[in-house]
Amino acid sequence: MVIPGRRRFFTDHRCEFVVHFELMIDLKNERLRDPVTSIVTLGELQSATMVSTVDTQTDYHKILSEYVEITQPSINSRSGGLPGSTLHIYYWTASREPTRKLSGEKLRAAKTEIDFLLEQGII
Repeated sequence: MVIPGRRRFFTDHRCEFVVHFELMIDLKNERLRDPVTSIVTLGELQSATMVSTVDTQTDYHKILSEYVEITQPSINSRSGGLPGSTLHIYYWTASREPTRKLSGEKLRAAKTEIDFLLEQGII
């Protein structure tokens, strides 16, 4: 795509043209600036409908997209959460105290949670 009055050829390949032509994006003033020619083009900020760090063109992504329930289980149904709520998963790799048995209320809560996960087919 050629923009009249501009010195360069622009493509629609994501933001590759910004990097290739060393353009400067000024979000505060909503502008795209060319430091070589000092040409400034006004723009407009819009909400992104999707931002992803995953390459959607791989074979693995295509397989996972066929089985959405694996990557997006419905665990919010019990808590009354909204679909799309954030789920935080933490992994600890540092050494810690040895495991010990749960007792009383903590044991009952753990059993209830495990039963729920089994009912949902998550585990």
